[in-house]
Amino acid sequence: RLRVISAEGGMGSGVRAEQFIPKGSAVCEYTGELIRGHEMKVREKVYMAAGLYYLFDLEVDRFCSMPWCVDATRKGNVARFVNHRCGDTSNCQIRQ
Repeated sequence: RLRVISAEGGMGSGVRAEQFIPKGSAVCEYTGELIRGHEMKVREKVYMAAGLYYLFDLEVDRFCSMPWCVDATRKGNVARFVNHRCGDTSNCQIRQ
């Protein structure tokens, strides 16, 4: 139902739907390795140097001193390529 494509103009990768998706529908789940904030900071430096960034912060609450993060770099699915924002428009919304 979803296919990873190379985006035009050297913008990396994106996702194209193989069939119509009604507005408001759940499209896919963001999957990956669940890690803590301190590990995220270590990986973030490595990934940024390599031109990769598939870390998704999970804000548990504003008092959480060690937040969680989903790292989709090695164990992720097609969702890591969704919503590569161009300009001020967003084509997705996050649901919990």
